[in-house]
Amino acid sequence: SADSSIPLPSMLTQSFRAAALSWTSDIAEAPTPFRERNYDMLTRAVTSEAALATLAALRDSPDAQPTLQWFRAKLLSWLPVFESPARSFLPGIFLAELLQAPASAVEMEGRLVMVDPSLVAKEVVLQRERIARMWSERLGATAAERERLLRDELEEQLQHDSRENDSASRE
Repeated sequence: SADSSIPLPSMLTQSFRAAALSWTSDIAEAPTPFRERNYDMLTRAVTSEAALATLAALRDSPDAQPTLQWFRAKLLSWLPVFESPARSFLPGIFLAELLQAPASAVEMEGRLVMVDPSLVAKEVVLQRERIARMWSERLGATAAERERLLRDELEEQLQHDSRENDSASRE
């Protein structure tokens, strides 16, 4: 649960810290709690987006309607927690909760249909990877865009200075 009074399993916190360290491995000095919090915020954001994308994917599958209803109820309690966290490591807690939830069978249109939370967890992880890659590509493109804007601004400034110098030399 996201209850901050319940201690987290050491496996979860060690795994998270290892991920945070690998994320900052190119930085010469030792990782700081600030970097770990940034990583936590980023994983919360991407996991929240992935959960919403998973809902959309489930909506498109007619056989997944019972799973969709189950997951929608789960997200009603989790989305506010992602937005205003009382503790760190929420994405891991969320995924662990999905993986620990029991599968069940429900009747739909006269037949039994499985609600399998582990499949939901798998889809969340796949969506999270897709979204993280997309965000990474977009962030990578910002450097080139910023470079282009600065180059255009510099060229404009040089042209302006050149016109002023031409005007001054004619006088």
